Amino acid sequence: MEQLALLGGQAARTSPHPEWPLFDDAELTALQNVVSSGEWGRLGGDATRTVEEAFAAATTCKHALAVNSGQTALRLAILALNPPAGAEIICPAYTFIATAMAIVEANCVPVFADIEHSSLCLDAASVASVITERTIAIMPVHLGGVPADMDALCNIAEKHGLAVIEDASHAHLSTWRNRQIGSIGTIGCFSLQASKNLNCGEGGLITTNDSALFGRLSALQNNGRIPGDPSRYRHAILGGNYRMTEFQAAVLGCQLNRLDEQTQHRFENGKRLNTALASIPGFAPLPVRDGETCNAYHLYCFSIDDTYFGVPRDEVLGALRAEGISCGPGYATLVYEHDAFVNVDFGPYTGASNGYIASIDANRAKCPVSDEVAHRSGAWLPMTELMADATGIDEIIEAFAKVSRLRDNLANKG
Repeated sequence: MEQLALLGGQAARTSPHPEWPLFDDAELTALQNVVSSGEWGRLGGDATRTVEEAFAAATTCKHALAVNSGQTALRLAILALNPPAGAEIICPAYTFIATAMAIVEANCVPVFADIEHSSLCLDAASVASVITERTIAIMPVHLGGVPADMDALCNIAEKHGLAVIEDASHAHLSTWRNRQIGSIGTIGCFSLQASKNLNCGEGGLITTNDSALFGRLSALQNNGRIPGDPSRYRHAILGGNYRMTEFQAAVLGCQLNRLDEQTQHRFENGKRLNTALASIPGFAPLPVRDGETCNAYHLYCFSIDDTYFGVPRDEVLGALRAEGISCGPGYATLVYEHDAFVNVDFGPYTGASNGYIASIDANRAKCPVSDEVAHRSGAWLPMTELMADATGIDEIIEAFAKVSRLRDNLANKG
């Protein structure tokens, strides 16, 4: 008699999980070349400059700048706009906290808009409803690699004279209407942290087609030095040292060489999972919307119908994990539910804190979809699951199907 693995049955998945990160002698050789060169920092080396040029080309942008983290990328993108203290930036509440923390670190106010059920990205109508005279930018998050509706968001931004800062931390090589994510808004920001589709342990990349903004971004990243100025100790604006090391850039260049092939592999596996989950009761994939021409699938997001299973989401996820599937509830805590935001513990960023206190009630009342996804229905598989071979994907599909058809056992396990 078939039984859930959670209750003692054989797990649906028996093949090994894909390893991450993937590397070979290319990374080792690149690192050795940096060591041997004696130029370990970007001011004297050329590995960082080379990978910046390659990433700019990959994202069809005029410029790319390497920094030390994705959160740094977002903060410098805001600072490049030269915002006044307390300026408002609209972002989703359903995101990794770094999105909103970067806004606070720029002494600006995060104003939360709701997300679409269909994409888990910013809902344009919700964004429009929270714009005020203090708003300077919209910060869409391309969650899990799913492109936000850049048509609608850019139209709103143009109407109100706002910048668009794309948080593309999950979306390396995702496309919207065949346009590269990171090239559509004013500035794009990517994370290179170890779990990301493109990684070098830690780091970030900023993209833009605006040469004036790129000059300011470069100065902010390099202690306020103006690019091209031959003086080593002339500092035109307030900046910091947010440079990437040559070691990181050497690894990053090798990883970038693999990115297109890996992205296509995940994209095809994502389509297979979409087709399968659409026919398995109790689960639902995100719909593929018009305009979504490539999803990089940093995460495979789906929803769980707890009324079908008769148990809460976490118990369904526990059954999937017992079957050998890596999965989780996604962001089960919204940004404004974290202690730092509940307590408005923003330290010296008084422009951010005063503005946030003034808008806190309105922020929290406008995100019902975010609340439902975070606390009840949202779930995802990590990127590594979509790196599986055909056998692994078959086993993932069977695990979902098995948990669905044995839902009565799950509901009655006690």
